[in-house]
Formats: sequence, C-alpha cells, structure tokens
Amino acid sequence: MRFIALVGLVTLFVGLGYLSLLLWGLNRHDDRFANEFLCQPRPWLVAPWNMPTDTQVKNLWVDVTRDAEGILRCVPRGDGGPLPLKPGAPTLREFARKFSAHAREKFLLVSVLANLENIDQQVSRELAAEWDERVLIQSEFEPVLAQLKILRPLFAFGTSAADRVRWLSYSSVGLLPAVSFSRDVYVTPLRLNGHQAVTASLIREIHRRQKKILLGPLATPAEIDEAHQLDPDGYFVTNDQALKALQD
Repeated sequence: MRFIALVGLVTLFVGLGYLSLLLWGLNRHDDRFANEFLCQPRPWLVAPWNMPTDTQVKNLWVDVTRDAEGILRCVPRGDGGPLPLKPGAPTLREFARKFSAHAREKFLLVSVLANLENIDQQVSRELAAEWDERVLIQSEFEPVLAQLKILRPLFAFGTSAADRVRWLSYSSVGLLPAVSFSRDVYVTPLRLNGHQAVTASLIREIHRRQKKILLGPLATPAEIDEAHQLDPDGYFVTNDQALKALQD
C-alpha cells in the first residue's frame, strides 16, 4: 500500500509540474520583431543565388564560408545542399554590392556554413548598413546567430541545429508552448535524418508566437505538395521543377 501511495504521489507531482510548465508557456508572450524581410507578403519564395530562373525571385539564399585565404565567399547550392566552392566565386561583399543598386528590390537570406573565429564580424562588415532591414541570417551554429544578433540587431534571424533539437524534444512530450525561442524565423527541412522534422502542431505554435516558418530545401513536386499542406510563411526551392510546382 505504501508503494502504491508513493507512486500515486510522485505521479501527482509530475502531473502538476507538467501542467504548470504548459500553462506558463501558454501565458508567455514572446517579443515580436519586424523588419522589411519579415513583413513581405506571404508566402515568401526563396531560391539559391546561383539557380538560373526567368522568374524574378526577390529572396536569394546565399550560403557563405571562408576560403583558404580568409575571404568570405558565396557557395553555389544544388538539390543536395551546398556544392564545392568554385575558384573565383563572388565574395559576399561583391554579391551584396551587385544588388544594392537595384532600388531595394532584393532580400538576402545569408546562411553561414562555418563556425570560425570572428566569422560573425566578417559577415557584419561585408553587409553594408543599407541591408539592415532586408537580411535574414541562418546558421546551424548557435554562436554565429547569437553574436551576429549583437552586432546587427536589425537583421532577422533563423534557426540553429540546437533550436530544432529543443523544438522536436519538447514536441515529443507535448510541451511545445514551453520551448524557449529567441529567433524570428523557424527554418527547417521537411525531414532530418529520415524523420519528420515539422508538424502542423509545431507550425501552429510558431504562429501563435507571431513568428515565421520557412520550409526547405524543396526539390520535387511531391515535397512542394507536402510543404503546401503545412501552409508555411515561405518556401525554399532549389530547382526550376520545384519552382514550377509551387507556382502551378
């Protein structure tokens, strides 16, 4: 009897703790940040900077890394992810300058592929102040996002690998409202390591907090159809086939 009573008491305290955490999350109000990038009409269409297309895509995904000479260069992207860095690839500074003359008609999603010493400062230096309202910084590395947020508070910020682990862990136990998330956009593929990486309940929670969600990379009509059913704020496509499927 004592054992049963003890189990019941532990279960009660665990249940009360669970409900308290859930209610705390539901009553918490996250800060909402808005810049020109985030205020674009949805859905956003994002494509790699090197993808040839006749469509005037406004949002360009630019993977960047530091080369052997210490120069920050734009990495081409294919359906499977970033491709090998090509000799003579444009620097981030050159790329940004190219579109600065286009009357603020482009937006950049800058994906930082490496967590190297002072790479946050280098990215900040290469993007002139005129880009403040038109940039979303994405990186799998938490320190890169955190340090760039300090350097460039007017940028919007995406999602690190650690952020996704937190969201998926809390989702597995039904505690999505309790997840701490200081970013502006939840950037995620449909799957990670063969497992579903995003659900309708996760998207509802992101939107409840007045945050945005960008799904991709998307390379096939089937992936476009699956993403469309989730109704995200943006789609990141990697080829003309996916682009056409999205526009049909």
